Amino acid sequence: MVIWSNAALWKGPNNSIVQFGGEKVDVHLIPSPDPPLSVWSMTPRGNGNGTWNEIINSSDPLWNNLTRPNGGLHSQNSDLQSYYLGGFVSNWTSPAFENTSNAAPIPISGLVSYDPAKKSWKNTSSAGYSEYGNGIRGAMQATNIFGGSEGILVMMGGDIGGRSSHYVQGTALRGMDNITIYDITDDEWYHQTATGDIPPPRIDLCVVGASEHGSGTYEIFMTGGFNGVTGPENSGYNVSYVLTLPAFQWMRAGSATQPRAGHSCVVAGKSSQLIVVGGFDPSQQTLNASAQIPDPFAQGLGVFNMTSMMWQDRYDGAANSYRSSNQIKQWYNSSAVPA
Repeated sequence: MVIWSNAALWKGPNNSIVQFGGEKVDVHLIPSPDPPLSVWSMTPRGNGNGTWNEIINSSDPLWNNLTRPNGGLHSQNSDLQSYYLGGFVSNWTSPAFENTSNAAPIPISGLVSYDPAKKSWKNTSSAGYSEYGNGIRGAMQATNIFGGSEGILVMMGGDIGGRSSHYVQGTALRGMDNITIYDITDDEWYHQTATGDIPPPRIDLCVVGASEHGSGTYEIFMTGGFNGVTGPENSGYNVSYVLTLPAFQWMRAGSATQPRAGHSCVVAGKSSQLIVVGGFDPSQQTLNASAQIPDPFAQGLGVFNMTSMMWQDRYDGAANSYRSSNQIKQWYNSSAVPA
């Protein structure tokens, strides 16, 4: 199996992990042709190992309507319905571009959805997201708390590409006050203006969602990201933020840490802890310099408590389930927005 980076990883049937999209590891280090289009699944064995299987091969009719993108916005809801918007293709992602001399990525549109129970895939229009329906290196959070029976997708940040022009990172950043909502059941797109302590625009951010039972609110916690620029204009972000719905109010979320981008994050079970892994330090002047900076977290795992909104120096296996922070509760208590 080829080594991939930036792939979407979704929970599949029988606790398997489904991999979609991404690009092959640096071709300068591992010269190789682009592998055929495919979708893979890994089933853990329970002893630290697992088995990879190709669940969709290159001859499947699926590829008549799909390709293998990289850099798209992706998420999965509690019913395991999985979604992937936009991204780009290049001679690092698809055999169709393998013989092209220009490696610059080309933005693509479309909202891909995957139902692991039915083993079905769809690619529908994303024209309601942006002018050309594409989004690159932003963030998506799926939730069943609001919207119709299938919930909504909440999207933020990232770049917006042109119709067919090559993508250059950091040149068309979407403002973090521009929040896009997709109602899955009604197939409707909405654009909501967020207020509050609005974060700077960024790519390569990471988000998770959490809701206190019975509160009527839903919080999306955002960590890291950078402005996509290398050199003197580089800005890496070390402050976390939270966007609370239905108010669409941004707030700073506690203490700062070392800047991080291109990382992954996940809520640990039903606890109040957000786990960060991987990524790079974008505050350096070059990506090569960023790669030389040691990971700031012990064992490579950062732990953020979403209730206290503070970074912790260790994981707490007995942590309570998520509760909205006092800061969020006080804001709703003092505002006219019902929680």
